[in-house]
Amino acid sequence: MRPIYLKVEPKDRIMVTTVEGQISLGEATNVFTKACDAAAERGLALILVDCLSVEGELSTMEGYELGRAVAAYCNSRSIAAKVATVGKAPLINGFAALVATNRGLVAETFSETQKAISWLKRFASRAAADKIG
Repeated sequence: MRPIYLKVEPKDRIMVTTVEGQISLGEATNVFTKACDAAAERGLALILVDCLSVEGELSTMEGYELGRAVAAYCNSRSIAAKVATVGKAPLINGFAALVATNRGLVAETFSETQKAISWLKRFASRAAADKIG
């Protein structure tokens, strides 16, 4: 089993988290909590989690637990993040994002990085417009 490699760095007002390796529920939960913490520390609300180089699959129950745990973590720390996850099915299938969204976290999944970035930037544009108005 290949260990997880995680790189977290801010780019253009987005906390970009790149993940590689074999995933498990524990590793996935760790990835998202680290991404949320790093974004919060830098005052960023937009998070991109790139899972295109991740291997493995989570069961439906593990997807449920991941979405529940990440939403609970962000809510408990008052992190109002917008999270876009990029990856391929069957690992990234939208279920964990749906569970997280149902618990107050704004989350979406994508198969292409550029679409995820465009989705996140819509939130940045709205925030800028709100400040002007």
